[in-house]
Amino acid sequence: MTLYVCKYLDDKQGVVTLEVDAPSRTDAVNRIRLKGKPISVEEKVMGSKEINLFQSKKIKLKDISLFCKQMSVMLNSGIPLNNAVDILEQQSDAKNLKASLKIISKSLKEGNQLSKAMLDQEGLYPDLLIRMIQAGEKTGKLDEVLEKMSEHYTKELKTSRQIRGAMIYPAVLAFLAVAAVLALLYVVIPSFSGIFEQSGMAMPLPTRIVLAASNFVRSYWYILFGVVGLLVFLFLRYRSTETGRYQLDQLKLWLPVIKGPMQKIITARFASTLAILTSAGIPLVEAIESAAATTNNAVVIDKLKTANEGLQKGERLTGMIAATGLFPPMMLSMVKIGEESGSLESMLNKTSDFYEEELETAIKQLLSLLEPAMIIVMGVIIGGIVASVMLPMFELAHAVDAGSGADQ
Repeated sequence: MTLYVCKYLDDKQGVVTLEVDAPSRTDAVNRIRLKGKPISVEEKVMGSKEINLFQSKKIKLKDISLFCKQMSVMLNSGIPLNNAVDILEQQSDAKNLKASLKIISKSLKEGNQLSKAMLDQEGLYPDLLIRMIQAGEKTGKLDEVLEKMSEHYTKELKTSRQIRGAMIYPAVLAFLAVAAVLALLYVVIPSFSGIFEQSGMAMPLPTRIVLAASNFVRSYWYILFGVVGLLVFLFLRYRSTETGRYQLDQLKLWLPVIKGPMQKIITARFASTLAILTSAGIPLVEAIESAAATTNNAVVIDKLKTANEGLQKGERLTGMIAATGLFPPMMLSMVKIGEESGSLESMLNKTSDFYEEELETAIKQLLSLLEPAMIIVMGVIIGGIVASVMLPMFELAHAVDAGSGADQ
């Protein structure tokens, strides 16, 4: 996350200066736009930036989904908003949500709207949720909006769990591979090095490399861990910059292995969010900006921002989306049908549902290829280390047998 110093124009307070913690400048601008008209958004000077690895004040996606669902049910049942918030605050087990609801309850009693109470808690709630609640407050359909948002975040949660689940097995295999290699180099290989030294025979190149690696791990393990820690820190620092985030997001859209699943994730999120925003009556230009932000990909956000300028000049949505080169042909066809038939929201929802199902299939296919590939790589690395040790052992045994034969 990066800290930005933002100035915006408020109808009552005039020019307001505010610090916003956001993944990118675009996210900061979108967040400020919820408060008023943005004037300037500048990254705060070095020294004010922090990389927070272990703490997060954000509310979990499952808690937000449950919050929307429960609020929708209570409001639909006729329970006043403030009472509904108090009830949820009392029964919530989520620490961050419970603390937030207490603040919201106080703000509501002071006469503020729900959207303002949530917006005042900087970055705690998704911008999309706040924007939709604002729309629900204006139309008097807050319960319906919250129901839609509950469905939206339930789908988001399902997608997130699919992605995390897909990463667990490869991560475990990678950890076991590294642990096995380190155990061989630190514990097993040194027991053979003395035998090789006493034999006085010339070692093959693979064996010399493995012995050197073993000596390095045993003698300078702290350097190894220090270098790994430094690389992780530098990567996180690089990822926290706008340039780093953009280049890494670009890599996700280029790598052959993850390009397909990533495109499906982006398509499903963009289509689902755009359908929700347009159904709430939010202008298409603004809806596209907010929908692009939910993809959480800087490249997508940038390209859609550029293409959105064409929409402001009167171009059709289909042409604008096609110009980005980011979305599959089926989505373009569905959007075109929706524009021509006046059923854009329905077509976007169908597109989102389709690509969420496609994503599940793509993840399974990816795992079916990734699992055997990683096992083969593990086998080659560990087998190579074992072979480099056994090769001189065979030569030594052969030399001993030859010597015994000569003596006889």
